[in-house]
Amino acid sequence: MINSRIQTVGTISLPAINTEHAMLPFDLATLEGVALEHLEIVKQMISSLKVRVGTAFFTLHGKMLKKSETLRRPIPHTDGNYTAFVRGVPYNKSHTGGNGHSHRVGHGGGRHTGYTNEKGGIIIASTFAACKAYEGVFDGEPAEGGDCSHIKLNDGFMLGAGKMYYGNNRMIHESLPMTQDVHRTFARISLPETHEYEVN
Repeated sequence: MINSRIQTVGTISLPAINTEHAMLPFDLATLEGVALEHLEIVKQMISSLKVRVGTAFFTLHGKMLKKSETLRRPIPHTDGNYTAFVRGVPYNKSHTGGNGHSHRVGHGGGRHTGYTNEKGGIIIASTFAACKAYEGVFDGEPAEGGDCSHIKLNDGFMLGAGKMYYGNNRMIHESLPMTQDVHRTFARISLPETHEYEVN
């Protein structure tokens, strides 16, 4: 059973960039680790959080896209928790981590796990409406890598451009094809695996 939750937490203006900064770790309490150029974006994105403890991960991805292309992952999925690679601490990339699903290895050698974890969460925003989210309680569990394409979902709803959305770790979402040639910038903060989803 997946309880997928999401709420709008504000508006934001993102820069038009043509690169990807993926899963950059930072301290949620002190913002240590956030590059100066990203500081205001991160501050805005976490402004609604009441509790800011642990290591979070920031992603900023921008690209000029052709009509029908997608910037991010084009199937319904959950992101799960993310753990950064720690030098000298090996892990088995095919290990299921006790949740019944394989890790999805991220940029920089980290790994996504915890697709069944009730703790954690994400904050996302985009300059162009090209993401759909599904809110509700759904039968089933994510497959490998958080894939939820096998789960019967409702109609979902589009996430608006320039809005920030806060979802729990089980929030199901997908990137949609562009409806026109357009530049899109996407921002995400992956919250710590101990984060308790807050109702604002």
